Amino acid sequence: MWINSIQHREKSLSSIELLVLTTISTEFIKAKDLLAKLDSETEHWTPDKGSIYPVLHRLSSRGLLISSDKEKMSFKRSLSGTNFLSSSLNSVLMQYEATLGYFASIAESIVQSDPIGSKEFLKKLKGLTKALSDTIESLEDKVGSIIEDDEWREIQIK
Repeated sequence: MWINSIQHREKSLSSIELLVLTTISTEFIKAKDLLAKLDSETEHWTPDKGSIYPVLHRLSSRGLLISSDKEKMSFKRSLSGTNFLSSSLNSVLMQYEATLGYFASIAESIVQSDPIGSKEFLKKLKGLTKALSDTIESLEDKVGSIIEDDEWREIQIK
């Protein structure tokens, strides 16, 4: 994963912990359903069953997740977890910008060393960039809809 660790109360969150925290919403989700959601939302990485539980417990012990008393192995994001994600946006954006620079340097090097082979690489890179752009547009529409409908005021985190 391209995101470096992000600090939370003098401890850092790994990119895997950050991914899990962003994937879990403010509604309870069972660990097995979280695994399925991660599998469907991330094409190139799927956690092992055994590796997700320690991540969930670490996030819970840091107060970023709440575990259910009623349902075994169900978790939701806490208010602290949501606040942490909001406060981490600038750090994630800075890392993303650095990653874009890194890939631009790689692309430039590939073009210089293998102009013919670079055509396919650049075609794939362009497709990935378009897919990301489409995702961002979809999210912008979603944000606009939520704000217009005033739904965000109804989101309650306990």
